[in-house]
Parts: sequence; C-alpha cells; structure tokens
Amino acid sequence: IKAIGLFALLSIAFLASADEESDVLILTDSTIDKAIADNQHILIMYYTSWCRHCKILAPEYDRAATLLKERGSKAVIAKIDATVEQEAVSSRHI
Repeated sequence: IKAIGLFALLSIAFLASADEESDVLILTDSTIDKAIADNQHILIMYYTSWCRHCKILAPEYDRAATLLKERGSKAVIAKIDATVEQEAVSSRHI
C-alpha cells in the first residue's frame, strides 16, 4: 500500500501549537502528490479545524510521528487540512 488515508477520520482538527514542534508532515494541495510518491509508507489524516475529536487525537498522532522518527522508521505520518486544501480532498473523493 503506497498511501493510507484515514477517510473515516476526515474531521480531525489539530491544535495550531502542535504544528510548530510536531514531527507530523503537513501537506498541502501542492505537496501531497510528492509526499505520497516519496514515501513508501505514509499515513495521511484529513482533518478540519472545528472537530472536537481531533483535539483529543492530535497529541497521540504527534507522539506516534515522533516515535516513528526516533526509531528510524521509514513510515511517515502526515496531515492535511480538508477545509483549506480542497483540491487534494476533492481529487481523492473525500
């Protein structure tokens, strides 16, 4: 599997402060295709800033990304704002 998207978790919001120090790769319309092509194993979360569930999940997602990085894993954890990056969302039928 080249890319895994958490389609069921489309509504995942992240705290802005987590972006500053996170090992989660932040994707945009212009970077998502390259990220998928460059990473054999990538987990992409599509989120929205208004979802309460994401605020609960965000720290765990950040910890998972850091743990993978520390262990030298080639797996990458990424996220994309589904309310802003409309091209990436619509082209993937999310």
